[in-house]
Amino acid sequence: MIEETELILKEEDNYRKTAFGILKAGRPYVEYIRRSPEDGFAVMEKGDLHTVKNIRLGEKEFEVRREFAMLIEAGILSSPSDTDGRANMDDVYEAVRDWLKGVTVLESEASYSTVAAYVVMTWFPFRYDSLPYLRLIGDYGSGKTTTLRALGLICYRALNLSALFSPAALFRLVDNVQGTLMIDEADLKGSGIEAHIVKILNHGYSRGIALVRLNSYGNPEYFQVFGPKVIATRAEFRDTALESRCLDIRMKQANAKEMDEMDKVDGVDVLRRAELIRNALLFWRLAFSEIKSGESIYAGGSAQASNWYEPRVSQLAKPIFDCTPKLRQNEVTKFFEVVNLGYQEARKNGPEEQVRRIIRKELKNQNHRLTLAQLYGQLSYKCRVQNSSKKIARIAETLGCEKKHTRDGAVLWFREGI
Repeated sequence: MIEETELILKEEDNYRKTAFGILKAGRPYVEYIRRSPEDGFAVMEKGDLHTVKNIRLGEKEFEVRREFAMLIEAGILSSPSDTDGRANMDDVYEAVRDWLKGVTVLESEASYSTVAAYVVMTWFPFRYDSLPYLRLIGDYGSGKTTTLRALGLICYRALNLSALFSPAALFRLVDNVQGTLMIDEADLKGSGIEAHIVKILNHGYSRGIALVRLNSYGNPEYFQVFGPKVIATRAEFRDTALESRCLDIRMKQANAKEMDEMDKVDGVDVLRRAELIRNALLFWRLAFSEIKSGESIYAGGSAQASNWYEPRVSQLAKPIFDCTPKLRQNEVTKFFEVVNLGYQEARKNGPEEQVRRIIRKELKNQNHRLTLAQLYGQLSYKCRVQNSSKKIARIAETLGCEKKHTRDGAVLWFREGI
């Protein structure tokens, strides 16, 4: 029951209002709960949870604007309806994992454990300085969109971008909601905001990187776009930097038996269980906003990432392992072992290594020059798609090649020892 009381807060510099709550020193403090026929706010103060009707911050009453509340009514944005602290975080994680197994078909137990950890992580982004993106990748009919819809029911304030067509609305919503972006490639094609989504993805993986746009008056506006993001797509990104920030869940085509055993995402019981999961995660989001980032959110401690991962893999793995109970450590470790092998293979076949191998082959044949076009033509197709000839020229120069412009175009001269 929402208490018919008003919480009065002094207006201080370390408070920041979002569309659905108030942050205190960058951590969750007040959270909006949508419970029909009434709504209110959940507040955690020194370990005690309160649900109140009204919040006053300084001279003004804090309220959720009608246009934001309508996002919840329209199903564009998910929201908790209460807080529920009856289950500990170990049990909440297992509830997330079991729920996912009922409504999605993933390729392995390791995938279920990793995706469950990602869902949990979306409720605790304030604990991390950088976050990976979760990417559901597969062909038509592989269940990407269904899985995206399912994740949108249990991730923190999941915002479905397929309903947005205005870039201005996009940036403001991302900045105000501070939730989880759900991006379906199929819905964005030709929508006019695809290029803006890429900007958000390029800026939103690390805390403190603001995206700047000029408003209609020519004045700069700053948007905070840091936070978790779930993407459904058929292909990899051309941008290698963006590509390296994604955790891939390879989707598989469900067989007839698996389809029959799956619960419908819009089933009444499924939606109710998703609501209970959101409410439980909201309780722990508020509870853990008061503890240090290094402390585990699980009773038995969190799983630990291996120290032999590639540097980028270690960065991706840290928040995922932090949100994985020790009981599921082996499964998530198996997932990241595959990820790590992929990164090692990518590094071996990256543009720098390919250029180096081509030059060494030419030197072995007593050839000390190649036109840039000849060098570029010997790269793998994927490498050419992801890298321009200018970038390849810069890589060659970094390796010690000398570039000259001739009638044949740009020519690269190289020496022994590269």
